Amino acid sequence: MLIFLCFETVFCQDLIVSFIDRTNTDNVKIELNQTLQLEGLKLRNVNSDIKVLIPYYVKNNIQYPYFSFLDLRFKSYIINSIKSNTINGIQPDAVKYKISRIRQNFNDSNICASTFVTFNDLIEIECFIVKDKNALRVLWPSAMTKDKTNTLLFSIKDLALKGQIENEILNRYKIENIKTE
Repeated sequence: MLIFLCFETVFCQDLIVSFIDRTNTDNVKIELNQTLQLEGLKLRNVNSDIKVLIPYYVKNNIQYPYFSFLDLRFKSYIINSIKSNTINGIQPDAVKYKISRIRQNFNDSNICASTFVTFNDLIEIECFIVKDKNALRVLWPSAMTKDKTNTLLFSIKDLALKGQIENEILNRYKIENIKTE
């Protein structure tokens, strides 16, 4: 049993749970590598078992998660960490990312495109490129709360990393947009 626990810790060394806040079971917050913050997770008691629900939005009667775990072992590690309220592992050097894809939006809304950012090949976040006044900006996942305020469901605490990612997204969008014109 001890060998299995060590294997899981070694496996998840790219992204580790560095903070958990389960104070509000309708808005559980976790941090990965003290850099990526996920919010809006919910804890539910189902048949004397704790279930962790990932926030999602509905479009055309289909549920889309705000963030997706790309590896089942990593998803299991995250869920077990939340359930047991346990932080473990050694802080890795850096969070790596890549912009997976950009999908143009041809509607009349202020959303120009959606894009997917993958972190350490373990978690994927969908964000949007919006036209705000005369400038483009990246809008990270958020949801409307019961008191009608927007709350971020995903954020990057390292402002230099956030700026780097957002600049790369906007530059790629502009290049791809020029190609389609």
